[in-house]
Amino acid sequence: MFSTLVLAAVLLGQGEESDITAFIRGDANNDQRVNIADAIAIVSVLFGRQHPPLLCGDAADANNDGAITIADPLFLIQYQFGGGIPPPSPFPAPGLDTGWDQLACGVAG
Repeated sequence: MFSTLVLAAVLLGQGEESDITAFIRGDANNDQRVNIADAIAIVSVLFGRQHPPLLCGDAADANNDGAITIADPLFLIQYQFGGGIPPPSPFPAPGLDTGWDQLACGVAG
């Protein structure tokens, strides 16, 4: 129950300022959808073509290995077009990261 209330407060922007932000894993461009545009956004950042940087490093870590690398856009492409596994939670709905990594929303990786 408590986690549901925290998530609702974060999504509504009514919680206290915090490093905890709801996101969709794989939604690198922060448009609330996971599609080919997210893979392109990650590649653009990795190769220095996108400014400003990604808004949510955790969302761009599509395979949830704790780093944003070329493996992330490849993971998304495999999922979308090659029958690969879906991104780890939080996916497909927004949620909080329960992982161990140092990535966060508001901080590009």
